[in-house]
Amino acid sequence: MRQASLEALSLSSRKSGENLIVVDSGANHADPTIATRAAEVMGARDLVVLQGELSELCTQSVIESTKTLGARVLLNLAPVQSVAAASLGAVDPLVVNEGEARGLATKFGCANSDSIEVVLQYLLGFCPAVVITRGGDGVIVGDSSGIVQIAAEQVSVADTTGAGDAFVGGLAVALLEGVLLRHAARFANHVAAHAVSHVGAMDAYPMRRDLTISS
Repeated sequence: MRQASLEALSLSSRKSGENLIVVDSGANHADPTIATRAAEVMGARDLVVLQGELSELCTQSVIESTKTLGARVLLNLAPVQSVAAASLGAVDPLVVNEGEARGLATKFGCANSDSIEVVLQYLLGFCPAVVITRGGDGVIVGDSSGIVQIAAEQVSVADTTGAGDAFVGGLAVALLEGVLLRHAARFANHVAAHAVSHVGAMDAYPMRRDLTISS
């Protein structure tokens, strides 16, 4: 079998903390059956985290397999790729940043993507739960219990590399612990704030034992 590789170069500005990541795709386009076989071990109490670097076919196959097994799917559609409406219906939750949310809503025919609240409501027509991260403007969460805005934590930004992954990881941990989505998003927001206040990606992530989830 041909080996696939993934290489990435991260460049960051120490003044602003903002970063630029250049990716050379390889493993991103590997045989989708590899990921599907991995998902087959999941059960009803498990959570599968997917993101947009995988191919559309791979993403759809894993969502379908996971749904059949009764596990939960967290889809971080970064970057935005084509995804079937039926697949989105099996995702709980969909996690996107503001630009990705607008892009996805436009792909599905949203006529007004200027208002993030309108975009959220539109996406909720396809997906039962949506989380939109907005950087310094915080997070907006929508599900069957309603819509809630979560303010960004005020921290001194050192490096934004991996902030999105930190948020998704924190969200996944909280959901696996049985926390309601809006409270899980607050926890994820705290994890991301901790990450951006430190230099680096994985080295900047906190340990679970050092954090608490507040309601």
